[in-house]
Amino acid sequence: MSTVGPSHGGHQSCGPLDGAALDVTNDLRQATRFLVGISAAAAAYSLAQLLLIAHKALKKIPVVPTRRYAWMLLAGDQVFAYAMMSAGSAAAAVANLNRTGIQHTALPNFCKPLPRFCDLSAASIACAFVSCSFLATSTIIDVIWLSNL
Repeated sequence: MSTVGPSHGGHQSCGPLDGAALDVTNDLRQATRFLVGISAAAAAYSLAQLLLIAHKALKKIPVVPTRRYAWMLLAGDQVFAYAMMSAGSAAAAVANLNRTGIQHTALPNFCKPLPRFCDLSAASIACAFVSCSFLATSTIIDVIWLSNL
């Protein structure tokens, strides 16, 4: 039951796609906010870990004193690694939509008028995947610590 009729702004709509442009625009913003939020949380977590390890190294006490602590480190590193992968993937999908435009909606290709923005977005997404690999490496180090305790 797809009817064509007047919609908002003088455009015509096709039943289920009515208002899709607003939904897609909201999804684009949410993916970017998700990436920024997860990146900030992962950066804070990593900085806290760095400061804690530096403090323990200066006091010459074991960095990982117990198995329970090592399990907590492993869990934290995995949670943030998976969150960074998820946020980077969502942002990559949005970046692809920005470069190609979105069919069946009124959203154009954003990268033609804003190439620098799209290039910086791509660099940010690449950094998210690099940080995910660093957190995955930290997870491997946690497993080594667990096997040595």
